[in-house]
Amino acid sequence: MKKFIVTFMVLFVASFGTQIAAQPPPAKAPANMILEPPPKVLEKYYPPQAKRPVLFLEMLKFESFYTGISIYAKQGDWEKAARSYAGFRNQLDKVFEMVPQWKGNVRMKPVKELGQAVQKRDFRGVMAAKRKVGSAVCGNCHNKVRVSIWYRFHWKDFGKILVMDPGAKRKLPLFRFMLAFADSFTGISLGLRQGEIELARKSFKLFRARLDSLKQACAQCHNPKREARRYLLIADTIKTADALGAELSRPVPESSKALNLHRAIGRNTCYACHQIHWPAATAQRLWAGR
Repeated sequence: MKKFIVTFMVLFVASFGTQIAAQPPPAKAPANMILEPPPKVLEKYYPPQAKRPVLFLEMLKFESFYTGISIYAKQGDWEKAARSYAGFRNQLDKVFEMVPQWKGNVRMKPVKELGQAVQKRDFRGVMAAKRKVGSAVCGNCHNKVRVSIWYRFHWKDFGKILVMDPGAKRKLPLFRFMLAFADSFTGISLGLRQGEIELARKSFKLFRARLDSLKQACAQCHNPKREARRYLLIADTIKTADALGAELSRPVPESSKALNLHRAIGRNTCYACHQIHWPAATAQRLWAGR
């Protein structure tokens, strides 16, 4: 299996939202990390081998028990805090049974200290111990495996997506289609800058046809009938593309106007989509040796 080094910025970590907020990061996070594929044993806990994302649902229970400790401790309800701790320990053991190789990622001393603080009904001790657990147990393991699990099991396999390419007149793997799509898109700006309007027009014709194919490819994951949000800004992109086509169809196109429309597509669609999809797609491709 191939590996690659990914430098994670604070903004990327923040994108995990409230779940990350519940567990403090290590005092000094590493600048780089090796993003390896998750353990193969996880495949039986996620579709298609499992009907539901079993491990993910177990981790949600894990988090609920863990957070319940401090919630009930703050309320002074130590019996429920103790039950939450017991549930937390049981979930920890259950996860280790499911994925034995993860046990090496966890230092159990902070976990035991948390249990002792709950038993003593020491609120400050509970919060101090939880910070240690969040860093040495939850955070340490998440830093090593969480991103790869999301990329592997929470995204569709990009390598299995086929797209009809109007240029090749056959279906291509998504990665190869996107290379062809980029060629036709770049051909537009190249023709405009070089004063080769026919090259720009020819490239646009192919680009516009490929844009329709891309829309169908997006629908393999994004169903606009079920999703309230717009995906890929595709409707706006088509409007902008049609405006670009109209400008190029004029006897003497205004190059500056056409280039502005071209840049708008690149900025609002290409770049926006790549920001979201490219990391996961790249990880999957390298892990699969494609």
